[in-house]
Amino acid sequence: MDSIPLFQVYGLYDPESDELRYVGETTYPLARRLRDHISTSLHVGGAEYHGYKARWVRSIFNRGLRPDIRLIEAVSDAETMHERERAWIAASIAAGVRLTN
Repeated sequence: MDSIPLFQVYGLYDPESDELRYVGETTYPLARRLRDHISTSLHVGGAEYHGYKARWVRSIFNRGLRPDIRLIEAVSDAETMHERERAWIAASIAAGVRLTN
């Protein structure tokens, strides 16, 4: 039986305050996506190293913690995933969430 890819919209959360800080999308397992965020945020020299998200991830990591990653929504196709990510970002910003996107 062929497996159907899982298209996911996820959030990165502050492990101390439980505050949502980033909304993203992926087809990878969430644990792998979190490792990628941490790796690119800690790797000096890459464009990802200098953004708001990277600085926030480093600040969490420097306290001996890791961001929490949680599924927000699973959808059936890539186009819907892109649309839903944008919708979650817009809704979060409208609600006053301090996203690092």
